[in-house]
Amino acid sequence: MEIIKKLVSKFTKGRNGKKPFLVVIHIAVGTKEQVYSTFKYEEKSSHYLVNRDGSVWQFVDEKDTAWTQGIVNKPSSEMVVRYLSANPNANINEICISIEHEGYSLINDIQYQTSAKLIRDICERNNIPIDNKHIIGHRQIAAYKRCPDLIDIERLIHLAFSKPPETIQPPVAPSLIPAFLKRFNDKILGRC
Repeated sequence: MEIIKKLVSKFTKGRNGKKPFLVVIHIAVGTKEQVYSTFKYEEKSSHYLVNRDGSVWQFVDEKDTAWTQGIVNKPSSEMVVRYLSANPNANINEICISIEHEGYSLINDIQYQTSAKLIRDICERNNIPIDNKHIIGHRQIAAYKRCPDLIDIERLIHLAFSKPPETIQPPVAPSLIPAFLKRFNDKILGRC
C-alpha cells in the first residue's frame, strides 16, 4: 500500500514518552482536499486519511502526536477509561493513532479494504491487538460526537484481523506436453 505523505505542522513532536495503543476511526465529513486544508490551516490534525479512491494520505508521523480527539467526554472505551483513571491529566492524543476517512457518514468498499490493511499495518508496527478494545470510534472518547457516524468498526476489525492468505505458487514442473507431442508426431510420421 502506497502512503502519500502530506505532512502538516499542526502536531506535537513525540508522544511524551507514551506508546500508542489505540487506533481511532474518524469520518472526515468532507473531501480529501477539504481535510488537507483544515489540517494545514486549523489547529487540528490526524495521522492518516483514507480517500474514496483507496489512496492514503499521511499528515503526521506515527511517532508524533496528532491533534485529533478533542475534549474527552463520557468515554465509553474501556481502554480510555482505564488509562485516564491512572493518568487523569493525560493528553489522550498521545496514546492514539488516528485514521480519518474521506466522505460524509458512509465509506465505500475500497475504503473498507484500504483502511483494514492500514489498521493491520499500524497494529503490527506498534504491537496493538486487532480487537474492539484497541480499535475504536471517536465517539467512544467523546460521547457528544457522532464520529465515525455510519462506519462499521466491527467490519474494519474483521477485515484487518483476517489477513488474506499468502498466494501459494505451485512448484514449476517440467512440461510433459512437448515430450508427448514429439512422441505423437514421431508415431504419426512413422519414426518409432
